[in-house]
Amino acid sequence: MPATLTLHDISVSRAARRVLDHVDLVVPPGARIGVVGPNGVGKTTLLAVAADAVTPERGTVRLAPPTATVGWLHQEPERTGELVRDLLDQGITITDSLDTLWIMGLMPEFERAAAWVQSSLDFRRP
Repeated sequence: MPATLTLHDISVSRAARRVLDHVDLVVPPGARIGVVGPNGVGKTTLLAVAADAVTPERGTVRLAPPTATVGWLHQEPERTGELVRDLLDQGITITDSLDTLWIMGLMPEFERAAAWVQSSLDFRRP
């Protein structure tokens, strides 16, 4: 079934950071799109909004016909109960961890872990 996906005036924030700000996108029937950009700019968030996995703070998502669906294959496997320490123990870099945590909505846990590290280490030089 041919369908059109329309995102209009979409805005989404993660923690205190706006990752999508008044974004418009139209994907006509039969179109293929690529979403390219640096880490942390909102690519996954945009796709999650399109797939109705994230509710935007502002804007509308419309499918025509309304019975159409958007499929979404997650970039990362679903993680449950993992701690920041678990990710780091797997050899994932801080940059990878930050990007993953941002997408997963786990920034509060990261901030708690960062505060613990800072309070546990003495950064003063002799």
